[in-house]
Amino acid sequence: LLDNKNYTKDNIKKVIDNINNAKSKKIKFASLVASHDATNIRTQMYNQISKIDYINCPSKLFHNDDTLKLNFNDNKVEYLKDFKFNMCPENTISNGYVTEKLFDSFKAGCIPIYNGDENIESDLVNKNALLFFRKDEDNTELIKEIEKLHKDEKLFDSFQKQIKIYDTMIDYLWDRRVKILNRLEKLINEKLK
Repeated sequence: LLDNKNYTKDNIKKVIDNINNAKSKKIKFASLVASHDATNIRTQMYNQISKIDYINCPSKLFHNDDTLKLNFNDNKVEYLKDFKFNMCPENTISNGYVTEKLFDSFKAGCIPIYNGDENIESDLVNKNALLFFRKDEDNTELIKEIEKLHKDEKLFDSFQKQIKIYDTMIDYLWDRRVKILNRLEKLINEKLK
């Protein structure tokens, strides 16, 4: 792992291209994969968005769907490929904090309905490729947009075709990889002395 000479920036580019080209199968409306709701954001999202159509919930929170485990062997990205939307709020919101939740949606080709740091690095991630749900605020316009995207296949396809991750992510990830590997090498060498 530490000395993988075959790992290149081209590998990162391929991953980003695959994410940017991912397309939802559009079989189902929306999913919410969550085991808890400590901050009440998931309940707010569920209550407002479920007025549009049925939301599949394969985890503990609002459980109504066993297919993630039974049909997809707990492979979340494969499960999400059936959905137009994925409700994916972060557990906490802090400057620069982004987890796999947003990227799982992108990988699956579904549109993320996101609650997290709105100052997400705009030179890396296209903020226009996701929908921001705001906790404890009026989300009427967002709900209308979700409903329009759900009902209008051409509009949905157009939204889905947007670049999600910019190529600037390649150097960003590469630089972080180099720093981590250098730091690990230094720590290992110190321990071996």
